[in-house]
Amino acid sequence: MRARAIAVACLAAIVCVSVATSSAEASKKGELVNESKGALKKNNVKGTTKAFTLAGFGEAKIICGEGVLEGKVTSTKGGEGKITFKGCEVSGKFPGTGCATGTEPETITFPLLWGYVEVGGKDVWEKTIKPETEIVCGAVKVAVKGAFLSQVTPEGELTKEFTLNSEEALKSEKETLEVSVDGKSFEKAHASLKIKVTLEENAEFI
Repeated sequence: MRARAIAVACLAAIVCVSVATSSAEASKKGELVNESKGALKKNNVKGTTKAFTLAGFGEAKIICGEGVLEGKVTSTKGGEGKITFKGCEVSGKFPGTGCATGTEPETITFPLLWGYVEVGGKDVWEKTIKPETEIVCGAVKVAVKGAFLSQVTPEGELTKEFTLNSEEALKSEKETLEVSVDGKSFEKAHASLKIKVTLEENAEFI
């Protein structure tokens, strides 16, 4: 059974990413559909994650606790919403310092736009950050840009529940996420994230 992935954009303003596929995969639609092969009629999306880690840039890591995803599927090709992480802090060079994207302490929120895309025969949730998203950790400012992928399971069956796993996608996909600390040069980074997503009606990726 082939694996699928969803492409997701974490940003306020986003440009969709085009992904080339082989001729053998050209017949795939890259769509999320209901039992009637159409758009979802009940389109609310909820999800939870136990942890989020942004790592790979020097000695530092941003580590968060539980996260909550809320959004809507707006078409067979994508949707929008937000994901909020609690208990966020930086380790490594600046240990124990809380991190936030707004005024609420130790809380990081990413606005989301997502689309469904085929990458090398997989269904991938590709989170694209553009323009840069700034995370403030005490006196340290961390700018994040680029994209990271999460593999979707199960694939090829109707269900209300899916798992999005960035670690599985990273095993075979090139990292495209970059981080800059305090205005320095961007370095390659990666995100570790596993989300359990629940829909209001049965759906599948085709």
